[in-house]
Amino acid sequence: DKGIGLLLGLLFLTKQSIGLPIILSILFFFHKKDKLKKRILYLSIPIFIFILYLVITNSYSSFIDLCFLGLFDFNKSNHTSISIPFVLSIIFIVITIFFIKEDKRKIDYYYALLFSSITVPIFDYYHFILFFIFFLIVFFKNHKELDKYRVLGQIYLGIIILISLLSFDFNKDLYPNTVNHFEYRYLREEEIVATTSVNKLMNKYKNVVIIGGNSYYHKLIRDEKIGYLDLVNEGNWGYNGKDKMIKEVDKVKKNTTFFVTKLENKNTSQTDQDLIAYIKNHGKKIEDTKYYEIYQIKDR
Repeated sequence: DKGIGLLLGLLFLTKQSIGLPIILSILFFFHKKDKLKKRILYLSIPIFIFILYLVITNSYSSFIDLCFLGLFDFNKSNHTSISIPFVLSIIFIVITIFFIKEDKRKIDYYYALLFSSITVPIFDYYHFILFFIFFLIVFFKNHKELDKYRVLGQIYLGIIILISLLSFDFNKDLYPNTVNHFEYRYLREEEIVATTSVNKLMNKYKNVVIIGGNSYYHKLIRDEKIGYLDLVNEGNWGYNGKDKMIKEVDKVKKNTTFFVTKLENKNTSQTDQDLIAYIKNHGKKIEDTKYYEIYQIKDR
């Protein structure tokens, strides 16, 4: 009870989009009042501590904006549209709830239901596969009659590991590498070449802002300060995040060069596409490289 209550409380704080419905559904499945009281008690502990912290630091409004209201931005994006990962995620969440209803004593399925929150609100294959793997582990653990099928899973896993090992080209893979702060991150030769190329490109300009998923990576390599514009994903700037990003761009545009990514598929990328369109429409392209289109925005 203590463990489930604390987990539910932490889930509510970290995954508000689905935390409350899951909390209510799990509490609903338990009909013993003593258990409910314990769950609610332990559930309230992390929530109360965190609310107290928000009040003391006067950051409650920012928390609401970034963690709740920012989810509305995802509703405007492709990530929450009806897609195969979306449908599969919903199906397996319903299946998990079904197993819980069938046998309320199997606690593993509650953990699976909690873990399903990683699929929300970005319904894509990556997040679904993570949840699906966890679901399969729980499923086989609780269905001993399916032990004979575990051998197939072990063979499959062995094949995947073997293929992964054979895919390494040790003549072209450098490990450890010479990339500052990322010496022990596995990087292929072409990734190191790209890193070197972008680093040299950044040396040509002052106050570079990279509009893309690798911004933090290049800034850390160069020991540069990480700013708000180094994370321009949809939904990460609170309600009407796009407008906030554009206002921030307008503040710094006078002395800033913008590197707009060419490496990301706009249909799957989390980078705000409206921000990219704004920079392209209001800026002047001064260079076009293999990895980035480079823009500067002048006052009109």
